[in-house]
Amino acid sequence: MEFPLELTGIKRRCDDSEHARQHVYYATENAEDVVKMSKDNPVVSIVHRDIVPGTPGEYDQNSLNVVQGMVKEAIDLAGGIEKFVKPGNSVFLKPNVVGAIPPEFGCTTDLRVLEGLCNIILDTVPSVSGLTIGESCASPGKAKVAFESTGISRMCKRLGVKECYFDDVERVPVNVPGGVIKKTLLLPKPLLDADVYIGVPKLKCHPFESVTLCLKNQHGLLSHSEMLGHHRDDGHQKFVDIYRAIRPHLNLVDGIYAMQGTNVSNDRNHIITDMNVVLAGEDGVAVDAVGSAIMGYSPDEIPTTRLASMLKLGVGDLRNITVKGAPIETVTRRFQRPLFFCDGLDPDIRTYIGGACIGCKVTIIQGCVNLHGALEGRATFTPQIRREAFRRLFGHLTIISGVTAPVPEEPDSGLVIVVGNCAKEHKDKGIFLPGCWAASGEPILDLQIVDNATGREKIIEGTKISELGGSPYIWDLDNLPLMVISEMEKKLREDL
Repeated sequence: MEFPLELTGIKRRCDDSEHARQHVYYATENAEDVVKMSKDNPVVSIVHRDIVPGTPGEYDQNSLNVVQGMVKEAIDLAGGIEKFVKPGNSVFLKPNVVGAIPPEFGCTTDLRVLEGLCNIILDTVPSVSGLTIGESCASPGKAKVAFESTGISRMCKRLGVKECYFDDVERVPVNVPGGVIKKTLLLPKPLLDADVYIGVPKLKCHPFESVTLCLKNQHGLLSHSEMLGHHRDDGHQKFVDIYRAIRPHLNLVDGIYAMQGTNVSNDRNHIITDMNVVLAGEDGVAVDAVGSAIMGYSPDEIPTTRLASMLKLGVGDLRNITVKGAPIETVTRRFQRPLFFCDGLDPDIRTYIGGACIGCKVTIIQGCVNLHGALEGRATFTPQIRREAFRRLFGHLTIISGVTAPVPEEPDSGLVIVVGNCAKEHKDKGIFLPGCWAASGEPILDLQIVDNATGREKIIEGTKISELGGSPYIWDLDNLPLMVISEMEKKLREDL
């Protein structure tokens, strides 16, 4: 399909001018000139079941039938799949695939939701010209590996659905009308070539944005280099800029399993296995508002929702949203909030943080949460760590970060990690992770150990994040449990 480079919404073959008006808009110099997608009182559907058999990655036909029924009901309440997909259309699905993490851990889109959606499209509109699932990954490694590890590849082969790895596709420059941080985006051409774009995000918390739903899910459309920049305290503005440029025709939120406390947790206590909801709607801002309310937030607490609503990119006021299906109050839970400080999280973790930017601070918190899960015996994607063994080898872990970190004068006898260039005056105290979120968005390039006895530095990991094609957020301290295990093994070898 031919499309102008200034096209910033998905182009579709459709004779219905009203439908086209709602879904196609073009970039101009002034944001006020953009035809907005939002409408008064957009519909958001909520479907809930008391019991959903099976798990997101291991399920039988009965389990699939239950979830597929929920997906169909949610879409029917939002207008029906025929409203969005016409005969001859090509359809592109964009799930949330963080990395090679099984869907059972609550941070990757449920396979049953994806398979159910594919079945509904293929059964209802059998003459679709193509059905594709595409994504990139925040964690290190290729999308292909993540698709294989999560089971998406097997599902696609079984259904005859095409896979698309955003790290291996041609990208097209697209203008961002009224963009603040991003004036132009390089978006995947296969997505822009599609007639219909459906977002399939996950219902979960996020340490930067409080929640990650429809708007945040589109971050995965970007190249890894674009992901790295502005993924700090200005991330919400970036996500709204992406939404200015491109928006799904339909949003389908998977809340069968959900994640509280953070977006990728190594602590199984953060996985909600009986949330059992599916949401659907055209207006991504409205779906985010309802989704955050279900998680116990006021939509005004969510920066992406608040900003996008103010800019009239969608409706974020619950009073102006028509909710169909289950009432919000019948499915609402107060999700555990992401931590903003990790002091007191674990008796064997000490943090000295002063003047650190939100990038390093949240990364440290994420790592400490994951390490705490391993020390408590609740780890999901890393090995467990025996607390007694950790204490015997190191006593405790100390993390230092920031230009004014209140570090005690006496030497620390435990395992010490110094994070960021802003704390480099303390780099001789242990493991130094150089780099700067605020300056480059690529905080840690090498893993460096300084031997306190000799003062000599040793590079034990010289791979750059950009060469890995993954997000430094995961590569750095998300893997803190694995770093600690490595140091424990090294200490044991030295003691021998």
